[in-house]
Amino acid sequence: MRLRLTLITTLIVLAVYVVFAGALFAAQMHSAFRSIDTDLRDASSALAAAGPASATADRDQRVPGRRGDRGARSRLREAASQPDLVAFFGRDGTSRLDGPDGDEVTPDDASVEIARRGAGDHTWTDRVDGVPFRLHAQGFPGGAVVVGAPVTQIVGQQRRLGGLLIGGGLVVAALVAGATALTAGWALKPIRRMRETAEAVTATEDPSLRVPVPERDDEVGRLARAFDAMLVRLRGAQQRAHDALETQRHFLADASHELRTPVTSLRGNLDLLSRHPDIDPAEREQMIEEMRVEATRLGGLVEDVLDLSRVGGDSVRSGAWVIPAEIAGAVAAATRRRSDAAGRDVVVVDETRASYVWTDAEVLRRVLDALVDNAVVHGRGRISMRVGLDAAGAVRVEVCDEGDGVAAGERDRVFERFARGADAHGRAGSGLGLSIAAALCEQIGATLGLDDDDPSTFVISLPTGHGDS
Repeated sequence: MRLRLTLITTLIVLAVYVVFAGALFAAQMHSAFRSIDTDLRDASSALAAAGPASATADRDQRVPGRRGDRGARSRLREAASQPDLVAFFGRDGTSRLDGPDGDEVTPDDASVEIARRGAGDHTWTDRVDGVPFRLHAQGFPGGAVVVGAPVTQIVGQQRRLGGLLIGGGLVVAALVAGATALTAGWALKPIRRMRETAEAVTATEDPSLRVPVPERDDEVGRLARAFDAMLVRLRGAQQRAHDALETQRHFLADASHELRTPVTSLRGNLDLLSRHPDIDPAEREQMIEEMRVEATRLGGLVEDVLDLSRVGGDSVRSGAWVIPAEIAGAVAAATRRRSDAAGRDVVVVDETRASYVWTDAEVLRRVLDALVDNAVVHGRGRISMRVGLDAAGAVRVEVCDEGDGVAAGERDRVFERFARGADAHGRAGSGLGLSIAAALCEQIGATLGLDDDDPSTFVISLPTGHGDS
């Protein structure tokens, strides 16, 4: 790119220089020949006015095929204020133009035509005896008078001027090329650094590298800032992908560990039953009951794992205006009908007077189901769902029970996958319910957390706005 810019700039400057030099050369040549042309025109006019009589005498005294009378030519030179070349060309086209020393010169077609017509004038440059002459032909009734002056000095000056202009063009081209190369190198330095950084990122696969951003608000500066921002985003995407892989690895390890316990128990009981077919019926019934419990636990664990895998990170785009208190009432009614919640009182307290929120009703129901199920398994006493407003006027739903709540040392990891309290052993549950609830809350733009003052109260903060309605 640097070479391309240098070539383009140099060619543009050279084109401008050629136009300027050509105009200067033409103006200089015109100025140099203007005074000579004026003198030759005056001399030819004077000779044309005095030429007919002299020309007649000259023609009468000449012998055909020989040079004209030198005395006549001398008289013509005196009449023409002593130009270096004075000659006569007859109308019949047979006369000759004579050089300064009587040598024959060849007229051009325009001067021959002027002589035949006996009128008009014509100026041109030609060589006479190897010397460059400026010639002027003036027609008169007897033919044409041709006068001339040598222009050796002017031609030499023009050649020197041409040489200077050509040399100057070469110098200008070299200076412009050098200056453009240096300027382009300075201007494209950030781009070169971006290329080097891109090559380093390609070689090391490390997008944490940074591009030096110049303090200039032009296209190159904006490009450098955009490139650096792209690297930052690539680094963030790489980190998120790494975190996702780590999370998946930990999840698979935890799931394998959780699945291993019921599978091992089932395998052990089946092996025992197959090796001892005559086992006591009461003991057999007890082992079958244990297998049924483990199978139920295994099925619930598989269902929770599948639910968690189906919960994506993208926000829910659909939604509707719903009343959270009504959804909480439906969850409470369903909980009362569950056999494992027998004897547990489930109540809903609406402090918002049936306020509406924009959300996905099914997702919110699943979140409340998970929180109430957690209270059924790990809490005790009455289960309450309180719908109220926070200080900013947003709707929040609190789910609490009368148990001791989450221990202080376990509050930080309560929403982690397969996280179970120290006193949860022997109880139903896979340790995935709260993590599923937290992931569902992210889908609808809500947040889920523990109350700072009451470790047995989980708080859902619902968004105040709505998306595509």
